Amino acid sequence: MLQFMTIGILYNISPRTKYLAPGLDLSADSDIEATVRAVKAVFEKDNQVILIQISDHTYDWLRRKKPDVLFNICEGFGGDNRGEIYVAALLEQAGIPFTGSDFFTLALCMDKERTKEILSFNGVPTPKFQVFVTAGDPLDGRLRFPLIVKPAREDASLGIGPDSVVYDENALRKKAGSIIETFGQPAMAEEYVDGRELNISVIGNGEGAEVLPVSEIIFDIPPDRPKIVDYDAKWVKDSPMYTGTSGVCPAGLEESLLRKVGDTALKAYRVMGVRDYGRVDIRLKGDVPYVIEVNPNPGKYVDTGFIRSARAAGYSFEEICRKILNLTLERSGLPALSAGTAASAAAPAEEHTVGTDRVFAVRAGGEHV
Repeated sequence: MLQFMTIGILYNISPRTKYLAPGLDLSADSDIEATVRAVKAVFEKDNQVILIQISDHTYDWLRRKKPDVLFNICEGFGGDNRGEIYVAALLEQAGIPFTGSDFFTLALCMDKERTKEILSFNGVPTPKFQVFVTAGDPLDGRLRFPLIVKPAREDASLGIGPDSVVYDENALRKKAGSIIETFGQPAMAEEYVDGRELNISVIGNGEGAEVLPVSEIIFDIPPDRPKIVDYDAKWVKDSPMYTGTSGVCPAGLEESLLRKVGDTALKAYRVMGVRDYGRVDIRLKGDVPYVIEVNPNPGKYVDTGFIRSARAAGYSFEEICRKILNLTLERSGLPALSAGTAASAAAPAEEHTVGTDRVFAVRAGGEHV
């Protein structure tokens, strides 16, 4: 086992504004700094930790300094959440192992149309859908209302609100047109599955991947709001949707349904090429688990669904972070991280400023200044 490593924690702090209309409030990055502090606390006991805020200069810095491994919690770059894809490609070019999926998988899963095509081809149930490049595109007569309309290439419930579930063609075209204009990308309409909402977190690689306890979203929301996890439900903490969509883990499912849901999530995870960790979101109607999204980069904030499921499986926050990093080291052919005892020696604390980067090398017990 390695007794000492240099671990970079790569993160972004940037408003996601590139494709959004003026005045549209976003807070999807609001918990990143707290997550950085929590992850730093996990590894700084026995390793040198470098906090790296992504910028235009990060690639050159990484090529020079070559940390042993990167714990990647970047969810965007340059005001564009698709930047998480570009960051992963940059890290691959830098030749430094990093946690989570590669750029190809991140790009595939960001593209909801391609994701659903791959799932369907591989026999994974997913709702029927249509992509609208313009609001006037002919409607596929095989689709049945109600439909849910969302941006085709976004995550974090961006663009999803109380008007996203539509019951007729006029409402569909109005919502599709709004998404196309606001986000500068196609809109996707899929059949709305009125069923139980399940989040299935998965950890591991290949045949070794395992399903963590299933989490269910319990809806206690105003009667005029559709039962969906929209933007307010995810990010606006003082809203009725946020307070009325609590997660319960483990979900109250009978054993046969748990197996079916878990098998479906594992198949989706594998066919999409997710590695190390991820989350599969499912709508369960009757005994059919419909995959609505595969998320290869779920939030690792201390109160998110992924962490909730990990805790239900018996992992502490520290243990799940170390497990993720060790999965990365294992597939990269590197020795596992030490178990968390204090290091016998540590490099002196350093501070680096690279352009707009704030990069800090922190020895055991050090502070982020």
